[in-house]
Amino acid sequence: ARLELHLKDEVFCSGEGLPVLIVVGRSGREEITESIQKIADEGIDPCDLTEETIESHLTFRSSPDLIIKTGGSYLTDFLIWQSVYSELFFLDVNWEFFRKTDLLRAIRDFQSRARRFGA
Repeated sequence: ARLELHLKDEVFCSGEGLPVLIVVGRSGREEITESIQKIADEGIDPCDLTEETIESHLTFRSSPDLIIKTGGSYLTDFLIWQSVYSELFFLDVNWEFFRKTDLLRAIRDFQSRARRFGA
């Protein structure tokens, strides 16, 4: 299974283990708006608009398996399109105090979950 973590700064790490994507508070509404603006700029007919068309114009095209939300147990519009089937892990610690043990705890929790994919 591929694991993507969306946390802070736009950095993609890969190597021997799981690929990890780290992202800082990106507005999902803003990203969807920009996607639609790109589609309009390309002259795509609104009647031909599909989910795939929108997804292909998003900044982040993949859907993360796990999103670690720091700073409390509330949702924002972060990756609102991509996170529909993501597992969410909430931490009360702020990002600047995020430790390796917090990451390991989130991964262990993720590994123990039965993925429902929206069901």
